[in-house]
Amino acid sequence: MNESAHITLQEYFSRNEHVKIIQYGKENGIKPQTDPEASRIIAASLFCMNRFEESVDWCSDISPVYEKDPKFAALYGAALRRNGEIDKAKSILEAAYKRDPNDFSLANNYANLLIDLGDLDVAKQILVELLASEPPNRIDVEANMQRIEYLRNLSSKDYNSDALKSDNFGHPDLDPLLRAFNEEEVSYARKRHLKNKDNVNSSENTLEDSTLNQKINELLSLAEPLATLDPTRCLSDLSNIYRICKRPIPRMYIIASEAHIQNKSFAEAERYLYIAYVIGARNKSLFVNLANLAAMRADWTLVDYYSERLVEEGLFDAEVKSCFDKLATNRKNADRTSMQFKKCPPDQEGELSLDNSL
Repeated sequence: MNESAHITLQEYFSRNEHVKIIQYGKENGIKPQTDPEASRIIAASLFCMNRFEESVDWCSDISPVYEKDPKFAALYGAALRRNGEIDKAKSILEAAYKRDPNDFSLANNYANLLIDLGDLDVAKQILVELLASEPPNRIDVEANMQRIEYLRNLSSKDYNSDALKSDNFGHPDLDPLLRAFNEEEVSYARKRHLKNKDNVNSSENTLEDSTLNQKINELLSLAEPLATLDPTRCLSDLSNIYRICKRPIPRMYIIASEAHIQNKSFAEAERYLYIAYVIGARNKSLFVNLANLAAMRADWTLVDYYSERLVEEGLFDAEVKSCFDKLATNRKNADRTSMQFKKCPPDQEGELSLDNSL
């Protein structure tokens, strides 16, 4: 493919037109073996569309070409992390960071992964160094610092995997998902999950971290459609997933929020969605949904805050503008009784630039 075609793809990417990039690739028969540069842009677009497994496949095919490129390593590592391949993500990001510790995207993504793994001291050291160097996207670094503070505010036993595997997983401080249930519902969920407790404990002890992460992602994928089909069961299943999870996962709280929206428990929905934001979730639908939920309480200061975050993250497009225009109309009328929650559609456009920051 000629250079002008690469420029076209880069322009699409700068406008978050990721669907066009994928379509362009199909129509022109782009393959990693023959056009690694175009394939790299496709991989980044797939990542932005949350199609992480496909992004990993494209990155894998072109990795020999970009083996020493820190920004490619940042993308590949991020895609692996989001796809649940934690061990491989760490291997790639760690090796690349040792070669290029001054690359912002790489350092930030590596710190993000270390936070996931609970290595908070090393992650904080990397982030402090980034802040001292006046990074191009200071907000991302500060968000990761907030994640560290959030995790440190949890008691040590809350964050310890052994505690999460104990019979105390129903304690509200350990498992905020269970706060929505009464004792009878909690007891039923616990009995169902622990029916084959001995077999479960035995298998958990033999799972490697990477396998465990893949399993958690699979379980969350099964729970996700239940958020709309059977919200109560979804929340119960999420609580069971939490029991085997070694750390807070934004996706879990986003799914929980969706289930509460279906149950019209909007206060709970906002709380769980905000937890997802605090521990690292960043995408268009999250900010728009948080703004909608805040508007239902007439908290216009918070609505303005989420609008500013969308602008700062480069996610304020025509669709988002339309959502906030409607909120502005409601704000002008100051009629809370007419407010109804309108969920933002699933993201079709990215949360990243070609810098590949997480």
